Amino acid sequence: ATVTLTRAAFDAIVLGQATVESLRADGAVTIEGDAAAFVDFLGLLDTLVIDYHRQELHIKAMRDS
Repeated sequence: ATVTLTRAAFDAIVLGQATVESLRADGAVTIEGDAAAFVDFLGLLDTLVIDYHRQELHIKAMRDS
């Protein structure tokens, strides 16, 4: 798949603020080819979880959230 998106759109996806589908609908993300391959790729990335109450930083797989 060939994916075209801005850094802001990528950040929103990785931070869980937006979905690939919603950004595609808005035109902020375009995907040529297998869109599921891009979604699968995102599932391989880790995400940071900050616990402000305990002042701890945790890293967990996005697919586990």
